[in-house]
Formats: sequence, structure tokens, C-alpha cells
Amino acid sequence: AYNFTEFERPGGNIVAIVSDTGMDTDTDGLFNYLAVKVNVNSIIADNYMVSGYLSDRSGNHITSAYQSSYFDLGLQNIELDFDGVTIRNEKIDGPYNLIIELYDSNGSLISRKTGATSDYSSTQFQIPLQDYFTISYTDYGQDLDGNGLYDYLTIKLGISTIIPGDYRLDGYLYDQSG
Repeated sequence: AYNFTEFERPGGNIVAIVSDTGMDTDTDGLFNYLAVKVNVNSIIADNYMVSGYLSDRSGNHITSAYQSSYFDLGLQNIELDFDGVTIRNEKIDGPYNLIIELYDSNGSLISRKTGATSDYSSTQFQIPLQDYFTISYTDYGQDLDGNGLYDYLTIKLGISTIIPGDYRLDGYLYDQSG
């Protein structure tokens, strides 16, 4: 028979999932990412990886985040940033389930903690860049001198955006070969 105290202890453990906050880094009113703060106690100074998994209430995976770094001895404050576009695209409202795992420098799982986030609507998170704009266009040739040949190719655009602001539009014309 063996007593668990006869074996080496893991190099650290997850103490707590401290908080979660939606972060709007571009001031457009939408969260670019969901920041989850975690406290880890490092018993052995070494390289560690903290991984986080965000899922819906049924356990379906939404997105992941991780951070690898060297931990000194003692309490470490870690932030995992879960991508806002991915959360929005899943169209699932929170609270979200969290699984936070700590891996040692050998890649061995040494600690796991579960929890839940605050309530969030998926529509609070960042819209994919390609969805900011709706663009329609028409094109036609113009014969200004009446010789039966086009002098100009005119392209008229209709553009709308859900985020007001100043934008720059560049256009390029390519043949079929690019």
C-alpha cells in the first residue's frame, strides 16, 4: 500500500476563477474578447500553460484560450482572453461554462477548476469585420463620344454600415486571370 504523501506534489494548482469581463478595445460598443482572470499558485518555479475552455450550458464547445509563461513561486494572476467574434458567431447566450486547466512544463495536467461566467448575450460581442458593411454595385460602360466604344467603365456602389465612422474605400480592377 502507498500513501499519497509519498509521491511528489504537482508544481502548482488553480486557486480560483476570479472574474470575467467583456472587453471593448476599439470603443465600438461591442466586446472584442471575454477576459477571464484566474489565480494560480506555483509551488515550483517553472514554465506552465493555463488553458481555458468556454462552452454552453449543454457542454458544447464555443472557444478556447491559453497562456504559457514562466511562473515564479507563489500566486500568479493570469488572464485568458476568449475571442469575441467566435462567441458571437456561435449565437449562444451565457452564462457560459468554464473549464480551466493547468499544465506543467512536461505537458501533464496538474490542476483543473470549473465554473461559470456572468450572463452575456452573444450580440454583445464583436461582429466579424466582413459583416460591418453591406455593399451592392452596378456597372456599365459609358460611350461619351458616340463612337460605339466605351470611354469609361463606371461602377456605382451602395454601401451601408452598422458602425458609423470614417472609412476608406479602395477599388481594383482585375482581368479573369487576376
